[in-house]
Amino acid sequence: MFILSLAKSKTEIMKIIKLSILLVLAAVLQLSAQTAKVTPSSFNATDKITITFDLTGTVLENVSPIYLWAWAPQNGDCPTNGQWSASNEANRMTRADSTKPIWTISFVPSKFYGFDAGKFIQIGCLAKAKDGGGSPEKKTKDFVFEVNPVKYTPSILRTFPFKFADDDVMTLVYTKTLDTAKASLTKDLTDAPYLVVEYQLKDSSATKSLFPYADDYSTHPELQLKSGAAGTYQLTTILNKLVPLKPGEQIAKVNLKIRNADGTKSYPNGPGNALTKILITR
Repeated sequence: MFILSLAKSKTEIMKIIKLSILLVLAAVLQLSAQTAKVTPSSFNATDKITITFDLTGTVLENVSPIYLWAWAPQNGDCPTNGQWSASNEANRMTRADSTKPIWTISFVPSKFYGFDAGKFIQIGCLAKAKDGGGSPEKKTKDFVFEVNPVKYTPSILRTFPFKFADDDVMTLVYTKTLDTAKASLTKDLTDAPYLVVEYQLKDSSATKSLFPYADDYSTHPELQLKSGAAGTYQLTTILNKLVPLKPGEQIAKVNLKIRNADGTKSYPNGPGNALTKILITR
């Protein structure tokens, strides 16, 4: 009788051990099933990135919609997170596959997180239900991605940020103290120069000019740069406010240069020479 009872006890113990192992394996498999990737894989805080979550096999597999909960480990939480029990709609992600629980969201880190681009080292995020509470919580594990430092290379003509869309605030900076080449036509400018804008619309190859180059640009004071610090001239603007666009039109490319009022001096000099920027389009 004792032997039979002992055998039953051993059988029950083995069942408990097996069940425990299965529960642990299930938890491990759920964690390993959670995947997130960022595109491009190498980026800095001024680049537009896309984060993609594959929620197959997780507690979020059949949940919709899905929200991003974000933070920067060195800086703090993303201001648009909302509350854990009620995520902000600004962080709502887009389902990328009708048959699989794959969700994406795209943004520029410095704008999305609201921190200075030079302060980013990492960004952190997870995917969650609108209300992330419960047991277990309706969320993924944490994911952390490395952020490349923003590199600054002094140049005669540059924009900040380096990449931008036509509805972003953009600053053009002309550093006169670097414009010292013997052949330069602008190195001896005595008045603040003017911005020249050529642009192409999204899905178009035609190049248009904001104003004809033959114009007297003193009649376009909104294009005149302002004197800044350390031998610079600057103009801050929003391109889609500067360029007359029809509803639905987006600027995809711009050619920027500076000139004096009558057009006899310009940088870069010569037809076709300009600072060309490919814009972020949405």
